[in-house]
Amino acid sequence: MQRPLNFYIVFNPMLNNGGIYQTQAHEFYFQLKQKIHQSTGEDNFMYWGKIKINESCEREFSDFEKVINSNKEIGADTKLFITDYHNFWVAKVESVHSHLSDTQNTLAFYDNKDVSVWFKVVDMDLISAEFEETSRYLSQLYVDNHFENEKINSISPYVGKLRFPLVVEDKNSEDYFRNLYIEDTKRILRENALIEYPQDTENLANQMKSFVLPPHIFSKISHQLKNEILSVENFISRSDISHLETCQQVLFKYLRVLESTMNETIGYILRDEFAETLYVNEEGNKFFDSPVQDTVQLKNYTGNLKIELFVDLFNRNKMFGNISFEFLKEKYPGLLEYFQAELYPFILDNEIVEKRNLSLAGERQFHTTKEHTLLIRNLVLGVGCEGIINKLVHMTFFASGEIRIKSAA
Repeated sequence: MQRPLNFYIVFNPMLNNGGIYQTQAHEFYFQLKQKIHQSTGEDNFMYWGKIKINESCEREFSDFEKVINSNKEIGADTKLFITDYHNFWVAKVESVHSHLSDTQNTLAFYDNKDVSVWFKVVDMDLISAEFEETSRYLSQLYVDNHFENEKINSISPYVGKLRFPLVVEDKNSEDYFRNLYIEDTKRILRENALIEYPQDTENLANQMKSFVLPPHIFSKISHQLKNEILSVENFISRSDISHLETCQQVLFKYLRVLESTMNETIGYILRDEFAETLYVNEEGNKFFDSPVQDTVQLKNYTGNLKIELFVDLFNRNKMFGNISFEFLKEKYPGLLEYFQAELYPFILDNEIVEKRNLSLAGERQFHTTKEHTLLIRNLVLGVGCEGIINKLVHMTFFASGEIRIKSAA
């Protein structure tokens, strides 16, 4: 499978003009967020510029256009990874430009600076705000394409002689700008715990890896899922969950966490094994073993599969003529037994499907308690127990002692 090509660029925060923003990337993010939030037309983008340093180091502008066209051919977003080695940002690029006549849609930072290429950015998010974690994200970037003269197995702050913007591939293959949930908006409009509560989030992440999700488990889940967990934990620390409405919010947030976890584990296995033999309806809540109206092949379904789909599949799999789960018992030891003996009863007894559907519909007409909400949270996260996330990630990616590499969905 052809991997998407991305742009990678390093900026110097020491060139920032000061003011209320930590770096020019933070200023860019907040201005873009405000534009998108207030936009009623097409003015929902900004231009990030690559400042020209040495004429001899500049590549042909047509290369940038070819990268974007190459991604369009395979239906992939073009991403721009931006770092100062402390922070790691990802931006969604719609187009590239050699000159700008529209200076209203970029930072004043670029005034009187010679810019070699402008990236039209329509979405953006902060992925890491700490040197060690940023280095891990950088290490997942590599170079193996005809736009670059040399192959690089892994990017790091210490790799020299790079020509920016560098055209890179990403081992993570995370589709950062995919809408996972029906209720999702653009990524920049969603809460990001790293930006909302940076210090608290760093402390929470360290506590998480010390007490509930070991580093090897934590590193296997997507940034999106990490952010969901850290955001709800920040919310809990700042809220009085004895109130019914607050309890409901926490419960709904952890139902999203559970759904994402099932997608990144069981869903990953299904996409890996049955991408062309299973079909999904538009709502993502039912599987079919043949194409019927308003269904797509699993490999072409872009949203999150709903919790009820997994329940329905495991209940009806013997009715499907073109798939068998028998081989999964050997390839993923204990997974089927765990689902049938523990996960399915948990979902059934706690009316997880019904409550998740209520949250999707925007309904709040049900009763819960602080004790019940925390019970769900503790069982999903692994507070005082092994936890659903731990078990599913371990059985999916560390089965039989074999570390499985997550492929692109």
